[in-house]
Amino acid sequence: MSRAFDDWGRQRKVGVFAYLLAALSLLPAIGILFGAMSITWGLNTRKANGKRLAALAALGVFISIGASALLYRELGGFALMQRLQRLDTFDLMREGIAQSALDRLVPAIEYFKVERGRYPATLEELEESLPRDSGLIIIDPMTVKLGKTPTNFYYRVVDPDHYYLRSVGADGIPFTADDIVPDIVVAPGSKLGLLKKAPQQI
Repeated sequence: MSRAFDDWGRQRKVGVFAYLLAALSLLPAIGILFGAMSITWGLNTRKANGKRLAALAALGVFISIGASALLYRELGGFALMQRLQRLDTFDLMREGIAQSALDRLVPAIEYFKVERGRYPATLEELEESLPRDSGLIIIDPMTVKLGKTPTNFYYRVVDPDHYYLRSVGADGIPFTADDIVPDIVVAPGSKLGLLKKAPQQI
């Protein structure tokens, strides 16, 4: 299998973002999902330390399962969900991951247009065009909740030159106050197609 190398001929390593995602696997219950994502990432990447990343994530999942079982026994199912929803640190980590992922998606979307002359119709189409080890995430971390299937970031092409991209935030509704948008400046006259204001404000 081919490997990824940098300009100096050294094999590229998985970045800090990958290990941060693996660290989230330690969280009770919800960490299992992050662990599964990290394991898949680690096993499929051609970068160095991929197997180590997968192993760390697997260990995190094991700990998460044990912690979840213990908390479930002590608190009960409903109380466990309430406790997890009050984890401010977890929310901050999800927001940080969402912000980082959005900031990295914009260049990929713009490059897609440069190559194909149009923006991707969906984030799934963008993902399919990327290398397996791109490390880009299209799932919105803010939609990762117990008992619910997470969804992708909100993405919609408005016209051939503009699109929306954002996290729907904790309320799950786009274009509300808790949305997270890419931290990218779109200057007047810029060729970037990213729209950051709500539709009625454009």
